[in-house]
Amino acid sequence: MTISTSERGRVLIVDDDRKIRELLLDLLKIEGYEVATALDGAEAMDLALSFEPDVVVSDVVMPRVGGLELCRRLKEDPRTSYIPVLLISGLITSEDAGIEGLTAGADDYLDLPFRNEELLVKVARLVERHRIQKAIKESEERYRELFENANDIIYTHDLLGNFTSLNRTGERITGYSREEAAKLNVADVIAPEHLNLAREMIARKASEKVSTVYEIDIISKQGRRVRLEVSTRLICSDGKPVGVQGIARDLTERKHSEAALKESQAFFNSFMDNSPAVAFMKDAEGRYVYVNKPFERLFGQPLSFLRGRTSFDWLPRDFAAETHQHDLNVLNSGLPDEDALLYRHRALRGGTGTGCRDLLGQRLSPGARPCRVALGRPGRWTRPRTGARSGRMNPRSSARRVFR
Repeated sequence: MTISTSERGRVLIVDDDRKIRELLLDLLKIEGYEVATALDGAEAMDLALSFEPDVVVSDVVMPRVGGLELCRRLKEDPRTSYIPVLLISGLITSEDAGIEGLTAGADDYLDLPFRNEELLVKVARLVERHRIQKAIKESEERYRELFENANDIIYTHDLLGNFTSLNRTGERITGYSREEAAKLNVADVIAPEHLNLAREMIARKASEKVSTVYEIDIISKQGRRVRLEVSTRLICSDGKPVGVQGIARDLTERKHSEAALKESQAFFNSFMDNSPAVAFMKDAEGRYVYVNKPFERLFGQPLSFLRGRTSFDWLPRDFAAETHQHDLNVLNSGLPDEDALLYRHRALRGGTGTGCRDLLGQRLSPGARPCRVALGRPGRWTRPRTGARSGRMNPRSSARRVFR
């Protein structure tokens, strides 16, 4: 065996005639090919697996294993079936050799004696074809790996809705094997109330050639209803649509999470709206994101008005600036910042008289009861000095006050 190295391409020469073998070796090395040589087909089969040539150039008549038998073995082995074979011989007529070579699976044939240019042209063409086929094969293998290991359902169907492929995730979620799916139409698995939508999307893709995203329910083989988010695109051949490829995401967990979130929000709102405490939440910019019902009743400002606004949008400026500063202290330090602010019915602790006004500018009534405001650590409810238990909340970027 002889091997030379190059990046032009790999050629395996198989010939028991030393002169022919060396002639081919010299010609191909000059052209920059990486070359390996073998004396017969048996040795060539082993080299084909280890050397991985882009083309095999073989004599037809050789001892032990001849060129035709070598060609058959190469084409029958999945590991070497894609390697092109160029047969060379001068012992039988070109017509007979060509027919027999094609029967054995040869990709081209060359008579002895041959012109050097003719050999080099045939080798270059076969090497290029092999590299293209190899790249396509590797791309298909990568696609197949992604197709089979994707977490989403990947499927294809023709323009009539007959399934043509389904990946493993699709088998698991639908309950149908790919063999069973190949006998089904989309109408067999889509929930009846969503069937017209699916058909409209197929028709739209075929006419407008656009990708579509929509939600539908399917019925699994076991009768379980599954909500899917489906993204589809056209499959075209020679510029004409021939089918549809779809990627479907199981929304079951997301729907459960959304339902749980709604339940949690409903519980939170119910708890806070029925609490004796007046409470609100702000974001890091000081904008209101939540106020409870007691807050709305006390201040006469609904959440629909306050959401997205700051204290400066509705409170007297001096008091708004003071409350904003307390918000910043809490957000910057991360520590509780409690301040006894009288906000209604008494301007100062123990103060009396009819000349006092509250933070809204309203005149205070004599003998009114004082109240307190507690500024808590971001991300948690803080118990005011005056009592009232409360729960804990996130996120950290919210400043909360509880009024008692």
